[in-house]
Amino acid sequence: MRCLAAPSHAAPAVPRHAAPTTPRRRITFCLTWILFCAAGVEAGTGPPTCNLGAAVSYGLRDSAMFCFFLSTSPVKKMIFRLKVDELSTVILKGSQKFAVAEGQSQPVYTWVTGTRSSKAHPLDCTDSSDLADRGHSVSCPQVFTTGSHVAQVLNLVINLKNGHLSSFAWDNGCAACSPSSCIQSSKSLSLPSFKEGPAFFSVGACGEDLPKCPPDDENSCDMKVFVSWAGTDKDGRNLVSAGTRLSKFTGPTLKSVYGTMNDNYNSI
Repeated sequence: MRCLAAPSHAAPAVPRHAAPTTPRRRITFCLTWILFCAAGVEAGTGPPTCNLGAAVSYGLRDSAMFCFFLSTSPVKKMIFRLKVDELSTVILKGSQKFAVAEGQSQPVYTWVTGTRSSKAHPLDCTDSSDLADRGHSVSCPQVFTTGSHVAQVLNLVINLKNGHLSSFAWDNGCAACSPSSCIQSSKSLSLPSFKEGPAFFSVGACGEDLPKCPPDDENSCDMKVFVSWAGTDKDGRNLVSAGTRLSKFTGPTLKSVYGTMNDNYNSI
């Protein structure tokens, strides 16, 4: 457990790719990461799916299930069960090994969905009609590996509106790394190849140099996603955990947070 400074105000809904913000008022809190590791990974030759049953309205501390995908060939899927407004870190063991095997030809991306009865491709965040149709339950694409870097720590905010899933927000930044280690995500991926589109988000994510992440190392740079929540639950209560998301911290503190997350991961 590590005690850090964080803003004290409640967390409003976060835009899909939010620029890091500067906290106004700060209090001290003790942040504990709850680690969820996907030891089993599903792979299929058809379009990605995430049919986890009917969509429901969530209350505080209710369990909610989500699918995390990798744009490998075939697409890899892992399912996590999270608790509403609980800070957690989800980890896919072996994800770096999957990605590096294909990342030399093109970047490998991740995306997240809630339950869906139809296809679960990544959201095209350049297409207003796709945003309106699927933006409540599918995330924009987020780069995981390039030919030179691995984004080993990512930050995801899950937005609820009156308990219903309303959107996902990748809330990353490069305050903890040099410009040469900052990697940008495309706003869309072409299907079925998952090649990057021409438009990119202005805010990137810190990437570790690929040579520092040997794929045969058991505790290398697997994907770790720090998850927080914003909005309101089914009873109208404010969700506050996104007020402590990683983008709220400054560069030196953020580096310390990254180190703590990796230490926790290496110990499991």
